[in-house]
Amino acid sequence: STWTEIGSLTLHGNGNTRWCDKSFNVVVYANGEAAVHAEHSWADAPVIAHAWEWVLLTEYLSPTYDKEGNCVRPEALAIKPPPQKSPPLGPGLTRKPSIPGKSKLLADGLTVPSKLEWSLWPDLTDMIMEAAKETATLSSDLELVIDVYHQDKGGYGKGFMKKMRCGPDAWIQLALQLAYYRDQGALHLTYESAAVRLFNEGRTETIRAVTSESKAAVLTIADARASKEDKRAAVKRSALRHQAVSRDAGSGKGVDRHLFALYVAAQGVGVEAKFLKDFLGLGYKLSTSQIPQRQTEFKIDNDRLLSPSGGFGPVADDGYGVSYMMADDKRTFFHVSSKRSKTNTDSQRFKKAIWQALDDLREVFTD
Repeated sequence: STWTEIGSLTLHGNGNTRWCDKSFNVVVYANGEAAVHAEHSWADAPVIAHAWEWVLLTEYLSPTYDKEGNCVRPEALAIKPPPQKSPPLGPGLTRKPSIPGKSKLLADGLTVPSKLEWSLWPDLTDMIMEAAKETATLSSDLELVIDVYHQDKGGYGKGFMKKMRCGPDAWIQLALQLAYYRDQGALHLTYESAAVRLFNEGRTETIRAVTSESKAAVLTIADARASKEDKRAAVKRSALRHQAVSRDAGSGKGVDRHLFALYVAAQGVGVEAKFLKDFLGLGYKLSTSQIPQRQTEFKIDNDRLLSPSGGFGPVADDGYGVSYMMADDKRTFFHVSSKRSKTNTDSQRFKKAIWQALDDLREVFTD
């Protein structure tokens, strides 16, 4: 099996074995591989990634199985789950009272799983079969490619980017812009997720990755007549601007969530706001996200324990979805997705364009 095969099976399978009414699904394959399918509304990627990293490393470091291959009881594990601590509340805030008996109900429900038996009438059966066909079609339309840009395979990682005194995320985002420009012949709105977990119940904000500086850098790099000095200067300006936009988004100074909240408020009071409708209708043809790695306290130098992290589908039907994870100083994992039915996009082609853009950025800083 390959990362791409496992990723595609985990993200959608054949469309009828992933339960999106659940917070997450743990999927274990016959070859021993395991993965998590997470529903997005309850939490963002770093949360489930943190939990999954802890599970995998705990299993590796602790004797979770006996000599016969049976699971060791939790109380016998060498590593104990961290104590649950409630975060401090701000002035004037109180916690919701716990539901009586909730813990016991959860424990009872998780201890002895039971098979659900369904009683279906003919009309409902027909609707279910129709939905199964539709989800199978949607699933087969998604092309997901997972690969790693690796120092040992002629690439490089964030170590080189830092030596060039450039922020790694700004570097990757510029490479994505350059790749997209070459692939589509233009630059479009690009979404990058920023965490606002500095705030109570904070989720995400939008980093608007396309700026005047990033556009200038893309055009300068693509110009064969431009000197290396001009290209380096353009990259530096783009990186500084990206870092500033990222800091603003992460500190509550973004615009997208505020405008969306205004739209929701307008809908609630029956006000038609053309500006807000136009804003929401623009769409992001390139949707990106950086997934964190090494969020736990464990410090292990074992390449086999590094996961390629997770991915998602494109937000726009005629666009791309790209998640990336800078695992260490020498490699970056990429998940590239698109719709097979759209003639203007191709995940394999775009992945190759990303590799070329990363190569070209290195060339700019190589004498």
